[in-house]
Amino acid sequence: MAGNVVTIKFFSSLKLHNDWTMRFPAICHSYNLPICSTIQNMRLQTKLKELKRLKKRTGFAIAIFVGIINVFTINAQAKSLEETELICSNNEKPHIAFSFDDGSTQDRLTYKNSEWNSMIRKQLEDNHIQAVWFVAAKGMDNAKGKQLLEKWNEDGHLIANHTYSHFNYNDSLMTCKAYTKDILKCDSLISSFTNYKKIVRFPYLNSGNTISKRDSLLDFLQHNDYQQGWVTIDNCEWYINMRLMNRLKENPDADISGFRAYYVDHLFEMAQHYNKLSTQINQRQITHTLLLHFNLTSALFLNDLIEKFRKEGWMIDNYSEAINDPIYSGQPIAIPSEQSLIWMQAKQKGVFELDYDEENIKHQEDKMDKLGL
Repeated sequence: MAGNVVTIKFFSSLKLHNDWTMRFPAICHSYNLPICSTIQNMRLQTKLKELKRLKKRTGFAIAIFVGIINVFTINAQAKSLEETELICSNNEKPHIAFSFDDGSTQDRLTYKNSEWNSMIRKQLEDNHIQAVWFVAAKGMDNAKGKQLLEKWNEDGHLIANHTYSHFNYNDSLMTCKAYTKDILKCDSLISSFTNYKKIVRFPYLNSGNTISKRDSLLDFLQHNDYQQGWVTIDNCEWYINMRLMNRLKENPDADISGFRAYYVDHLFEMAQHYNKLSTQINQRQITHTLLLHFNLTSALFLNDLIEKFRKEGWMIDNYSEAINDPIYSGQPIAIPSEQSLIWMQAKQKGVFELDYDEENIKHQEDKMDKLGL
């Protein structure tokens, strides 16, 4: 009987308002018909538009009946996502592996190239972490570069392909033939190392701005037995490194503690963001891959970053184990094909907000300006 009273009041509340479709969520809340979370509201707005059209065609009563069904359907779907996140948070720790792109034989300010490169390797060694280097081979195709590759290989880290010339595949003038030739040219430099793996990461994370270009590149990978070196946690650490370098050029004795804290906080925030998004999409904890570069921030702050992840309960896996996660065998079909694997999955689903301030360079610029960094 009580349920009938609530239903009657619910219908009456809707009848009192010409704009009932706009007030639908608030009225549901008043009668303990919960509608919450971003995903629910996004899905609900689509349903409400359908209901408004349905009302005109079939009458008020049928539209309301369909509305109630949709409310509970949306709520059940959202509850499933919330339960998935709860299960992940209670029973599974998030996992992450480290990857480094590019490579350089250049000195960095007062740091000689052999020094700052060895600082990265030493921090990985001290923390018992195996990483992967996606080599942009043009800058390493010399005696110094080959020596750095050999040291990385000797330390047990993996070596993989980041093309020879670091071309942007989504450039309108770039062809698949020229791009794949550049991949093979990179392999001619790195494939002799014992820890070489046939994995390719595309520069700028771009793998095709048209269906034809994307599919041509994927066909090349398949026919030549390459695995794609996906990133799941994209970030702006390269921009933080640029700002740090500029500060130290101006004043070699500058206090860099603020940069250290900002770097760690930014990367961990991006990890949390993409882990939450991933658990919603994949309904489990995946083993993430963090994008880093061979740069001064990695040389100076890597220990701090590792400590932060471990302090917050993250497990840091060797890359050779992480790449076996089934997540890395998938291929989202969204176009253009760009950015991180999780971003691509979210774009394909079409129900997630993709504009995240922390990934925006202008946002980073404003934040760092305010902090005097």
